[in-house]
Amino acid sequence: MLKRVQHDKTMLREIHIKNFAIIDEITVEFAEGLNIFSGETGAGKSIIIDALNLVLGERGFTEQIRTGADASVIEAIFDVEAGRDLLLRNKGIDIDDSNILILKRELNKSGKNKCYINSSPVPLNTLYEIGVQLVDIHGQHEHQALLKSETHIEFLDNFAVLTNKVTEIKELFLKLNTLKTKKENLTIDEHEKTRKIDLLSFQINEIEDANLKAGEEEELKSEKTILMNAQKIFNLADESYSKLKGEGVNVLNETNKIINILKEISAMDAKISSCVDVCEKAKADLDEVGYFLREYKTKIIADDKRLEEVEDRLDLVGKLKRKYGDNFDAILVYKEKIKEELNSIIKSDEEIKKIDEEIIKGQGELVKLSLEVSKMREKASKSLQEKVVAELKNLGMENINFSVCISHIEENNPPIPPCQGGDKYKVFENGMDIVEFLISPNPGEELKPLSKIASGGEISRVMLALKVVLAKVDKVPVMVFDEVDSGIGGRIAEAVGKKLKVVSKNYQVICITHLHQIAGFADIHFKVWKETSNKRTKVLAEKLDNKGQVEELARMIAGEKITDSAIKHAQELLYSCRVKQTK
Repeated sequence: MLKRVQHDKTMLREIHIKNFAIIDEITVEFAEGLNIFSGETGAGKSIIIDALNLVLGERGFTEQIRTGADASVIEAIFDVEAGRDLLLRNKGIDIDDSNILILKRELNKSGKNKCYINSSPVPLNTLYEIGVQLVDIHGQHEHQALLKSETHIEFLDNFAVLTNKVTEIKELFLKLNTLKTKKENLTIDEHEKTRKIDLLSFQINEIEDANLKAGEEEELKSEKTILMNAQKIFNLADESYSKLKGEGVNVLNETNKIINILKEISAMDAKISSCVDVCEKAKADLDEVGYFLREYKTKIIADDKRLEEVEDRLDLVGKLKRKYGDNFDAILVYKEKIKEELNSIIKSDEEIKKIDEEIIKGQGELVKLSLEVSKMREKASKSLQEKVVAELKNLGMENINFSVCISHIEENNPPIPPCQGGDKYKVFENGMDIVEFLISPNPGEELKPLSKIASGGEISRVMLALKVVLAKVDKVPVMVFDEVDSGIGGRIAEAVGKKLKVVSKNYQVICITHLHQIAGFADIHFKVWKETSNKRTKVLAEKLDNKGQVEELARMIAGEKITDSAIKHAQELLYSCRVKQTK
């Protein structure tokens, strides 16, 4: 049974991973503040973050299941502070008085994946919706995304809290595109319009003039068979009638004789009276057949003209079936369909006029909303610039010049600076703005796109600065960094470590690093390594005590061969970082 640990903020307490990638089974218990993972390259540090991603609702693959296992199971346990539990309850997630939230994800070889929140099964998208409220993971894909200018507008919108308004723009944009497509489908040239009206009118008239009736084809086929065999049918009916009621010996006369004989017997033996009843009923039925045959044969006439009419009618029905449907119902359905199409074409001018009115109205709303959002972005961009520059200076980029550039596109023209005349700008699905982050790392250099000028280390620090600034807006309580030390070292690494430490005062931070300058600031330090046993490799993780932390820092400083000098350096580093933490 999990014991409640009192925290005044939401945090990840524990993750349990079983049969995931090369992980056999491990449990990692986190703490408040800065949680550092270190280990040799390829030790499996990032696999732990991959598992966390999975339990937070990211897409999973059966290839991630450990070889030989049928399923992977990842379970993450969170402490949830007051206020955020209400947000979860609004999504139908029950949290008891312990305020413990347990997310669980199972990947199965069968492809049937299961998701749970506090033991209750939930859809994957619910797991994701909860996950993004709890943890912000920065990995290599985000690192690369920052180099793509089209992603920059999302950073600005998140900072400006514009997500809802941008969603409105996207919905309006989609509605307008749908209306324009509908108009295009209705708009045809006059010659084509006349041709279609004539064709559809002809088809409708052809079906209606035929005046088809349900079951008519079967009746016509039956009548055709009778007409083609009229003489033979008459002869057989006449012969049958003669044998029943004809002159001389016939069935009815003989039946009367049998009835009289049976009556004579029944006078002496009552048991035979039932036979009399049967024969009398048979005589009545045969008499009925006789009357029917007499009438029936008078109606059987070899009528070549009627036969021709029936065959012509059957030919017409067959022709309509070949053209418009396999049966009577299908032909009628087709007729109603082309009636609607004809009506739409005839009224297309009127409908196009209505669509044009809707488009004009929608475009007005879209431009108005896009202008409103554009002004909000413009205002927010200045604040974002100031905050990111301030963070970058703390990260050792004292001379940085960072700019959020917003431009617009006029129809058939290149980008231009923003101005008030928004009605002439091209509007996209997220508004009329083109947003790009520009940087000048050194004094005297002009601002250029990040992808053109920034090194790996600079990109890492820009992303960290953005994450820190956006975290204050998003209020996501847990921040995970898997690539924050890419391309940096020395003094800059120490600055990044300091910043992570500062951030961890307000957020729980989990960071994978290869740099001792960053690892020295850890509140909790985990060492990750691989071990091979019985020809199987597995990942192990250990929370280090003070001695273990010194040894791991020494390894990070000196490599595999740990010297006394490296131990001393590690001790000094650890002491130095702790002193700096108190300042």
